[in-house]
Amino acid sequence: MYGQSRVPSLNNPRQASAGQLHSCALDDKGVKCWGYNGEDGQTNVPSLKNPRQVSAGYYHTCALDDEGVKCWGRNWFGRADVPSLKNPRQVSAGDDHSCALDDKGVKCWGWNSEGQTDVPNLNL
Repeated sequence: MYGQSRVPSLNNPRQASAGQLHSCALDDKGVKCWGYNGEDGQTNVPSLKNPRQVSAGYYHTCALDDEGVKCWGRNWFGRADVPSLKNPRQVSAGDDHSCALDDKGVKCWGWNSEGQTDVPNLNL
């Protein structure tokens, strides 16, 4: 409907992520996103330094690069406001929240209507 399934030309793709109305991939040239963009900018990829992972959420997207985690797009409920992370290794964007794995465990941010950002004790 919005082109989220029309994959653009990619150079040696290494990872892909499907969001609600947009999709993203990581290739040799960095992160590319396509599909619905609207006024939110979830497909407008910011400057990233050596991106290693991308995760497409509902109306936002997150990526992990040499500087840490960056999120962009619709920032309702603070889902694009990345908290302080120590050596993040993985990121996952959900509908209205996101989570990352770092040296201290799992941190989540964004809308917490059902406890989705309340991380239980994981005994790391």
